[in-house]
Amino acid sequence: MHKLKISFFYLILVGIISPISLIAQSNEGTDFWFVFLQHHDKTNDKKCIISSKYSTSGYIEIPAINWKQDFTVQANNVFIIDVPAESEMIGSEQISNNGVHVVTEMPSSVYIHQYFTFRADAALVLPVPSLGLQYYVMTYHGYEDDGKNQYPSEFAIVGVEDFTTIKINYSASTLNGKKKGDVETITLNKGQAYQVQGSNSNNDLTGTYVESDKYIALFSGNRWTQIPNGVGNRDNLLEQMYPIEVWGKQFVAVPSKNSAADRYRILASEDNTTVGLFGKGNLPGPFILMKGEWKEFELNAVAAFIQSNKPIMVAMFLVGADYNGMNNKKGDPSMVLLNSVEQYRDTVTLYNSPFKNITENFINLITSTKDTAGLHVDGKTIAELNETFQFIGPMNEFAYVQLKVNSGAHLLLSEACGLIAIAYGYGEAESYAYGGGANFTKLNKLPIPDGSCLNDSILFKSGLPPKKYDVFWDLGDKTTSRLHTFSHTYKSLGEYNVKLIIHDLCRNQYDSIQKVIKITLRENLIAYPDTLVCEGSEVEFYALDRIESTYAWQGPNNFTSDKQKVILKNLKSNQSGNYIVTGIYFGCPTYPISLNLIVKDNPKLSLGKDTFFCPSKTSLTLQIPNFNTILWEDNSTGTTHIIREEGSYSVKVIDENDCQSSDTILVADKCPLIYFIPNVFSPNGDGINDDFVISISKVKSFRMEIFSRWGERMYSTEDTKMGWNGKLSNGEPAIPGVYVYLIHAEGYNEKGESIIENITGDLTLLR
Repeated sequence: MHKLKISFFYLILVGIISPISLIAQSNEGTDFWFVFLQHHDKTNDKKCIISSKYSTSGYIEIPAINWKQDFTVQANNVFIIDVPAESEMIGSEQISNNGVHVVTEMPSSVYIHQYFTFRADAALVLPVPSLGLQYYVMTYHGYEDDGKNQYPSEFAIVGVEDFTTIKINYSASTLNGKKKGDVETITLNKGQAYQVQGSNSNNDLTGTYVESDKYIALFSGNRWTQIPNGVGNRDNLLEQMYPIEVWGKQFVAVPSKNSAADRYRILASEDNTTVGLFGKGNLPGPFILMKGEWKEFELNAVAAFIQSNKPIMVAMFLVGADYNGMNNKKGDPSMVLLNSVEQYRDTVTLYNSPFKNITENFINLITSTKDTAGLHVDGKTIAELNETFQFIGPMNEFAYVQLKVNSGAHLLLSEACGLIAIAYGYGEAESYAYGGGANFTKLNKLPIPDGSCLNDSILFKSGLPPKKYDVFWDLGDKTTSRLHTFSHTYKSLGEYNVKLIIHDLCRNQYDSIQKVIKITLRENLIAYPDTLVCEGSEVEFYALDRIESTYAWQGPNNFTSDKQKVILKNLKSNQSGNYIVTGIYFGCPTYPISLNLIVKDNPKLSLGKDTFFCPSKTSLTLQIPNFNTILWEDNSTGTTHIIREEGSYSVKVIDENDCQSSDTILVADKCPLIYFIPNVFSPNGDGINDDFVISISKVKSFRMEIFSRWGERMYSTEDTKMGWNGKLSNGEPAIPGVYVYLIHAEGYNEKGESIIENITGDLTLLR
């Protein structure tokens, strides 16, 4: 059992990294995945906007439709790409292949913008290293259009690795019948996506919990909604969710420029989360939230410092144009997640959009009060832009400014601890908003390991930028260190209380973390079975170590798993090989065990394509190779099977590995059409040629008609055995002479093809 204690001294963690550094994650990267949510309008535009502080190249693709486009983006500029309609999710609770993949050579920022006339929103896209395993959904209730159409809240999950297992715990009813509290498990491969929509406008999916065993991307929003409820103007919402690991405890909420009001929602990741708001005026709160609970409130053109005792997610919602107090119906609903001040970033490249009706663009900037002089926007200080900072926080330690900017790319630079930015814009009944950039350091993942084996080396790593933090480690065995990364070996078994004290050099503030780790002996692991199976079969591998152990599997085709029991289904021969499993007990791995899996191909068996023959002329022989066991449908067991009539014929075989296969063939009777037509008959009652009868066989359909030379029909029949007796319809004998026959016959030719014969000729009636 882990023992953990965290002392909180009002620390604000900041993560400032060089672009290529691996110390902390950010919104900059080289590998991105996204989709667009279902929009109100089918013909909406979808843009991908790529910016970088480097000159770089890359490509964007939708692998499922073989669409790919190369691009080059110049330093501190943007490249804008129209994304195909296939990138938009449609419907609810179906796996699709809509994932859009962006790859760049140098670290870049990616944004997406989805819009139609008067309906638009945008989102920042996180690179794969900044994604996580645990999320909550933040969205807004839907809208019902005069009782006719439902526009629900929605979210979509994108897989970035194959065989990703995802559990969804729903907070509301879904379109396909899931209920609040239901848990659904799905599996996504790389590039696959899964959209979920509320069952109607009243089912708000906010608070839905999503957990996976591999990194996933999660996008959330609405097809069309109004904020707040009942204000009239509506818009779609689009935003990427942040993993719980990067949530913070301190936020600065800056109002949207010129708006009379903004809406906010705060969601808790842990029980008994206390949230307070500090600033001017009568602010709401404090709130106490349980895990997955959220609170909505409104701030009327005032800023607020938000502080909690546990990690929270904060969303800001721009309100409808008839509620925000701006002239000319400017603005509309939009959603953006706030970045905590613990995730400051030193350099940000962002893009303010001009698309559709957007006419005014803004950037909200937040930094430390002592760092305001070192903040530059497109090479100018805030003073040089003739703007003024405002201050907030318990000791006015934070500064913010609302800048009106032109559309296009902007470079934001802090020479000190860093900044946070939000880009947004208005037009007539229109708006967009997205986080302009931040670090996504996984603040809520403790940097202290669980332990190790006796005499093994343990890696201790703070995960913080050394230039911004000092650290002091007490390893519990009288060993201390001030290094951010180092290795240590414990010489005795037992439990050790490890303490880490973090000194934030930017703010001269401290935080401490401590954790009890275990040093244990390496032990053997039980795992089974070695096995031989046939293609298409299923196998279960099982490992057993001590209670509280975790497991690590590796196998062919980059297979990995952390499950104790691994189930492989629908096996193929290329999955043969060694599957190696290790148990990990408080950081101490067991001796690994290798299990051998052999997947044998099933017998190659084919009776060929469905065929035909003519039983009256010949028989048909089916031939197969020899196997250990052969069983035909009539219980015969030979390698040959003689067919004498049409029907369905099947065989099942088993080879020396007990692998089996079967096949079925349909054999049709398709004898070619045969006929003989006489040219004279004498209906005189002497018993010789008294009737005009044709000889025809192997016919599927038949009709014969007799006409006089003047076109009068004398006789007709559809029975091949019937003929004309030479009499009229009134029973009187027809006069001798020449008549015309017309025969319509349908059958097969020698190739088994359906044919229709229309045969005409003369016949002579004699008496």
